[in-house]
Amino acid sequence: MQGEDTPFNLDHLDLPPISDGDRSQPFQLVGPGNVQLQYPDRPDKRLHGQGLKRHVESIKASFEEETPNFDVWKESLVAFGLILEVSGAAGCILASGNLDDRNIGIKLLQEKHTRDSEDSLVRTAILFVPYGGLDAFIAKFENYIAEPKEGTRRKHDDLITSIDSIRRASLEALWSEPLELLPDEG
Repeated sequence: MQGEDTPFNLDHLDLPPISDGDRSQPFQLVGPGNVQLQYPDRPDKRLHGQGLKRHVESIKASFEEETPNFDVWKESLVAFGLILEVSGAAGCILASGNLDDRNIGIKLLQEKHTRDSEDSLVRTAILFVPYGGLDAFIAKFENYIAEPKEGTRRKHDDLITSIDSIRRASLEALWSEPLELLPDEG
């Protein structure tokens, strides 16, 4: 039988022996390079928050208009909602962990890293927002827009500052394989 020299090996998995030196190495995060670990500069945070809030309100309005018989069944489905694509600024971090808010049903489905035309890293989060949680999601932008009390930070500062754009997710955004494998229409 292979791998009898270590207690970690199974008949179908033959792992090399692990030395004591391997076990004592500190953890090192390996991720995409060329990332500035900073938030984008937002000279007018209030204006930035208002723009993002308008986008979400517009998405909500168009969703309600496009959904057949919306008023009849919107209250009866728990899983009824939107899938949004939230992108950060090129070369900056996106506080995607703050997007996942199980209290209001928002679930972070996926994170992607792509490169823009200038080869800067762009982080994108795909999230599910239940229809019943949309108003609470919009309230996060309203809290950010409100002027903070002296000596305090804006509510949801890291999250909203890190967001560059919000839109309804396309099939391409949800696709996890190379885009060349995406089936053609029809």
